[in-house]
Amino acid sequence: MGLILFKTTKGGYSLDSLVPVHIYDIGLDMTFTGYGDTLRVETYLPVPDDRFTIEDERRLSDLPLYAEHREHGNRLGVWSGPDQMGPGTIHINYRAYAKAFRYRIDPAIKIPGPPAAENLPFLEVTKTIQARDPEIRTLAASLAPTGGSLLVALHRIQDYCMGLTGVSFKGTTDALTALRLGEASCNGKSRLFVAMCRSQGIPARLVGGLILEAGKKRTSHQWLEVLIGPYWVPFCPTNGHFASIPSNYLPLYYGDEVLFRHSRDINFNYGFTISRRDGIRAELLQQGLHDPLNLMSVWDTFRKAGIPFELLKVLLMIPLGTLVLVILRNVVGLQTFGTFLPILIAIAFRQTGLYWGLLAFVVLILLLFLVRQAIRPLGLLHIPQMAIMLSFSVVFILTLGAIGARHGFINLASVSLFPIAIMAITTERFSLMIEEEGFRRTTEITLMTAFGIACCYWIMNAMAFQILFLTFPELVLVVLALNIWLGRWIGMRVMEFWRFRHLLFGQGGGHA
Repeated sequence: MGLILFKTTKGGYSLDSLVPVHIYDIGLDMTFTGYGDTLRVETYLPVPDDRFTIEDERRLSDLPLYAEHREHGNRLGVWSGPDQMGPGTIHINYRAYAKAFRYRIDPAIKIPGPPAAENLPFLEVTKTIQARDPEIRTLAASLAPTGGSLLVALHRIQDYCMGLTGVSFKGTTDALTALRLGEASCNGKSRLFVAMCRSQGIPARLVGGLILEAGKKRTSHQWLEVLIGPYWVPFCPTNGHFASIPSNYLPLYYGDEVLFRHSRDINFNYGFTISRRDGIRAELLQQGLHDPLNLMSVWDTFRKAGIPFELLKVLLMIPLGTLVLVILRNVVGLQTFGTFLPILIAIAFRQTGLYWGLLAFVVLILLLFLVRQAIRPLGLLHIPQMAIMLSFSVVFILTLGAIGARHGFINLASVSLFPIAIMAITTERFSLMIEEEGFRRTTEITLMTAFGIACCYWIMNAMAFQILFLTFPELVLVVLALNIWLGRWIGMRVMEFWRFRHLLFGQGGGHA
């Protein structure tokens, strides 16, 4: 506790860094059909900046040629190939996490006068942003008079655009059409916002990207940014974000662009698949690399030796998992296969997830039990029996992995990473216990083992505990102290209260 107090008061440790950050795994699948001509597909890819990070980007394509073009801060990926015939696919996968940003606009800032030369592109009039149209100029002048407060003007413009009736429209709505109809989708509202800003000499630009939500989607989103001093300040008149941007807004391009371009008549289709999980803030990792009191400084040494960060988290959470198991066995009275097998299996479930892991665990145990019963008449020695069961484990797990990969169940496909030896040992104990204690008692212990696995999994994979122990590894001393205290436990277990309830509470009128 003294070390924790020192770190938070004198060591510069920010408790804000203990809050997990949302990490999104994003997949983009594009499909097309070629008819023997040259085929071309283009889409914008995210460019990391100070607000968000992109990691582990991978691209897989049936088109042989790939090139990237950089312009106006955008990154355009181009796939092409001559004489393309038949169906093809392009897969893009990457990991993204971002911070939510909020800007404070000084009320004293006035609507700018003559613009600087470098800002002229953000004041341009286009076919879809008619900043010089009389209707738009009249409205903009009433909402944002020259020389007035920029903060007040932006509030008025945003309120007006938010007041337009929202419609779901996949095409392009220009600013003037949105104004005249009084309704628009996200792109129409944002174009009208930009048009009114440009009409009054305020540099502004459109931004296109994704709102990151778990699931599958085909819809992108548009918002805008206004140049205030050296900062591009975000606004979203569709969802009401004023001078702020949530952590799940991912920009893909800047400017009045379209997300996809491709050759004509190729039956093009696309879809995004997004999943979310919690992770550790980058500043926590960076802070720890240079702090001798932080475990991250030790990990930097391990990293140079090729030891992954995920392994460090697993090792650090094992003591906490053992504490959970001690409580379940010594205090609750749970019985499991082996002393620490539930912890090892819970670690294996990190690859599969709890649901698919437990399903594979139960099915594999039952399958190998049937295999063991089938080979018993052969009178084999113990080690050959284990070798046969291990072979069946490999076949079963590879089959599950193939089924998962074929039908798109990513977690089921990860079952192929199951530690086969652990499962074989568990199955052996299951089979021996049936012979010694019967099927009913063995089933009870199997269910208690599954419950213990689930408890260890939940605790060891809780991001709050992982961040807490990575920041304050001295908490392992607290775990040791609790183990010492629980090691002296001589009271009745919780399950014994239920088992002997008739004697303890006089229920049922039985005799001693």
